[in-house]
Formats: sequence, C-alpha cells, structure tokens
Amino acid sequence: MENLNCQITYLTFTEQRDVNGGFIWGALIVAAFVAVINDWDNFKAGIAGKPEVAK
Repeated sequence: MENLNCQITYLTFTEQRDVNGGFIWGALIVAAFVAVINDWDNFKAGIAGKPEVAK
C-alpha cells in the first residue's frame, strides 16, 4: 500500500481483489453472461414480453 501526502491510500491490484471479493464476483458475472448467450432467443423474447421460445 502506498501512502501519499494528501492522505489518499492506493491499493495494489491484489489488495483490490481481496477487498472486492475477486474471483467469486467475476465467476458469477461470467456464468450469467454465458447463460444468456446460450439461451439468446428466450432472453430476447423475455425482454420483449413475449412467451418462451420452444426448442
């Protein structure tokens, strides 16, 4: 951690990841993105308020 004269503390990338939860949040975002891409037609139908598309 680097301290500056104006009392602002900058965190390293590793410290930021530890504070923010790091891998878990990234994995959840990627999983949600993959789920939407895999079922894109139903995602579009849901956004448009249409019924589910049969596969």
